[in-house]
Amino acid sequence: MNWVYVQSEPTLWTVGFYGPRGDWHSDSDHDVRAEAGKRVAFLNGKNCTEADDLIRSLGFDPDRFRTDGGSINHMKLVAAIKNPADYVGLKLTEDFDE
Repeated sequence: MNWVYVQSEPTLWTVGFYGPRGDWHSDSDHDVRAEAGKRVAFLNGKNCTEADDLIRSLGFDPDRFRTDGGSINHMKLVAAIKNPADYVGLKLTEDFDE
């Protein structure tokens, strides 16, 4: 079984799973898509806390790099580290030297 989220209303994402007969079992509702993604990642056994802490230590907001499924888009993060000027507004601290 995999946990997923669906857009149940224009600004609401519902986390849950489909049972073996296709019946929907909901867990929680979220106003922010990224929050639904984080919940799905957690329920599917992925702990985002360590990765989030590392990204924050680099001076970035982890939510800006999160995919719809709640995991981190590693390629976008690498690009931001290599080219911080291309990610204006994503940087929280001073620029890094390569």
